[in-house]
Amino acid sequence: MEQSSSFRKSIIPDGVKTVVVEAGVRTGWEVIASSTDDILSIDTFGISAPYKDVVKHFGFTVENVLKML
Repeated sequence: MEQSSSFRKSIIPDGVKTVVVEAGVRTGWEVIASSTDDILSIDTFGISAPYKDVVKHFGFTVENVLKML
């Protein structure tokens, strides 16, 4: 992240749970998310299927995101 730690804390204070949902790789989001368990991302390459099947395969469902909160 290019922003300073103090700037990030002014936007997202300590103690606030932060969840990241990224339809790409998690690289870089570790600084923002509360923990690595709070990042839903796609860290593999090469899946080919209808998009609804792919997002379900990777856990991009409302239910899974709500569980993270």
